[in-house]
Amino acid sequence: MTLENIDLRTPLQRQRDERNKEIFRIYKEIKRKLPNDTPELSIYRIIGEQFKLQAQGVRSVINKMKLQKQ
Repeated sequence: MTLENIDLRTPLQRQRDERNKEIFRIYKEIKRKLPNDTPELSIYRIIGEQFKLQAQGVRSVINKMKLQKQ
């Protein structure tokens, strides 16, 4: 076993990471389908309702995921 294969995250952290990936996937899908002038806050609200998060929480997740993808 190498150090790259060891996952030290707790089960709760793994769940959160999976949820964040799903939020980002849905965000990209919605963004592709809606016009470019659609307010970001509206998209965050729609996603937030689905995951029981506030728009600010969704925005935070999206921003983190955008930084990780770079």
